[in-house]
Amino acid sequence: MQLEHMKAGLALGWVLTCGVMAVSLNVSSASSWILLMGLGVLPPLMLSRLWHAPAQTTSESIREMLK
Repeated sequence: MQLEHMKAGLALGWVLTCGVMAVSLNVSSASSWILLMGLGVLPPLMLSRLWHAPAQTTSESIREMLK
């Protein structure tokens, strides 16, 4: 699986899990919604910004140059 697809899948799963938790806990106050939205949105944003593809290895660089 490509890294971008994995990131998107994990982020979507996290947001859906937080949404299901909100419905199952019957969240009604504004402060609870703000907290839940923060928990639902901030981790996927951090994941997309901080999780980078691994650097290209020397052998991959050599193979690329020989093509």
